[in-house]
Amino acid sequence: MSLKSHLKRTAIAGLVVAVTAPAVVAEDVLFWSRQGGQVEEVQKIRDSVLPNDAVEIEFISPDVGPWFTRLEAELETGEGTIGVLGALHGDLSSLDTAGLVDLSDLDLGDVTPAPAFMELGKLGTDQQLYLPWMQATYVMAANKDALQYLPEGADVMSLSYAQLIDWAKNMQAVDGTPRFGFPAGPNGLKHRFFQGYLYPSFTDSMVTEFRSDAAVAAGETFKELWEYTNPASTSYDFMQDPLLAGDVWVAFDHTARIGDALNDESGNFIAFPAPAGPTGRGFMPVLAGLAIPTSAPDMDAAKAAITHMMQRDTQLNVLAAVNFFPTVDAEVGEGSSMAA
Repeated sequence: MSLKSHLKRTAIAGLVVAVTAPAVVAEDVLFWSRQGGQVEEVQKIRDSVLPNDAVEIEFISPDVGPWFTRLEAELETGEGTIGVLGALHGDLSSLDTAGLVDLSDLDLGDVTPAPAFMELGKLGTDQQLYLPWMQATYVMAANKDALQYLPEGADVMSLSYAQLIDWAKNMQAVDGTPRFGFPAGPNGLKHRFFQGYLYPSFTDSMVTEFRSDAAVAAGETFKELWEYTNPASTSYDFMQDPLLAGDVWVAFDHTARIGDALNDESGNFIAFPAPAGPTGRGFMPVLAGLAIPTSAPDMDAAKAAITHMMQRDTQLNVLAAVNFFPTVDAEVGEGSSMAA
């Protein structure tokens, strides 16, 4: 089933300003985010995710270096301009918890975030140091025309690595062109494939078994797959573009980087899990959170911004804009729900 079929795009209501009473001036909040940094993503977030009548939000998504150095400088002085932090769990967990505001008393109304994500947001403390903002993962995607080249007996929803290799080999045999694609470009997320999928599927571990026969088998498996991988993969950062262009027929990538293909009007693409290895099927969740630094200039405005970002309609607009899924109990498609 394509990702598009699960999207529920909701329009953001326009701001209504009363003409019989003085207008309320919204406070500005600087949203300092490690996510949504691509040019198109930034514009979509600014246009469809941020607007609300409680607070005006300025969205900036710098590179990792500036994101940390500016935040650390403001925390050190105790006075800053950053109101809200948006970052992956790994980024937030690397911060000194003393520099983050406890959000335990934040009133989200009838919204219910996923309990497991809320627990992660405590960062090992008894305080709610971040709220789960959005979630994603990594998937395989294929042009439906490629399904005819699956090896006999293979189920696309439960492939093995051996079957994926045979599939790639079959596709290449059609016209001599390698049709499997991999995000091996300078900014591609190739490392996530090894870290969360290939390596655990062979070693039943994340790190500790890197010196093992099983790890060698994983490497040999990818080496074989690479023989049938489009050589242009070393330039691919986002797999949606070569999929849509027809340069590759099957690919692996992050949902946010493959979404344009899965949401394409043609409906020619499907999503399915990464292959399984001898010890099972690897899986890597991606969780981003919202936090407030203790140096924020206006705590009330910052909390209002986070409250807005946690509402169902806003989370669904995030899904439509950047292909990250809600972390709250929001309906995202016919007969399905992201409720945790």
